Amino acid sequence: MAKISAYFGVSVDDLLKQEKDLVPKSKVTDDDVKFALFGGGPVSDAQYEEVKQFVRFIKERDAHGKKE
Repeated sequence: MAKISAYFGVSVDDLLKQEKDLVPKSKVTDDDVKFALFGGGPVSDAQYEEVKQFVRFIKERDAHGKKE
């Protein structure tokens, strides 16, 4: 375990934690998402809202077993 933890740069305790015990190190912000989707270029609030609506549509569709 010590060698594995050293390889990944984490403690042995971190390796042994249950998934539910893990806390994300940072939260992804809207600015992070906008940068990833639009490459740092300008994006209007309307464009971003449309992207979020599309994501909701895909999630809803997939929740009902209509994956393609």
